[in-house]
Amino acid sequence: MIGRTLSKRRTTALAATVGAVVLAGAGSAVAAPYVTQARIAISGTSVAGGSTIAVSLTGFEAGETVDGSLDAPPTQIFRARMDASGQAALQLVVPDYALCGAHLMLADGESSGSRATVAFTIVRNCR
Repeated sequence: MIGRTLSKRRTTALAATVGAVVLAGAGSAVAAPYVTQARIAISGTSVAGGSTIAVSLTGFEAGETVDGSLDAPPTQIFRARMDASGQAALQLVVPDYALCGAHLMLADGESSGSRATVAFTIVRNCR
């Protein structure tokens, strides 16, 4: 009887210790910070050089400056300051000196290092 009692006590103590370790591990996973993903959206996927499009930026840091560029030729085409929610909206004239065809518009957060991209095509009034 004594042997069985000692065995039960050891098993109970071991289970309690293992349970504490599992709970501690689960608690640290919950404490991780929530991270939003930077995004850029534009009002059209086929645009003409010289036309005006709407650009929407979300998921950047509050108050951050975001630089926008065109992939080819590499050219800065906008600079925007994010609001308290990490968002901004602007109107942009598509450069008429850009090459015709498929492009990426890039948005790079200066302080966060976040990058967002959107694909679009310049279909006319281009080189």
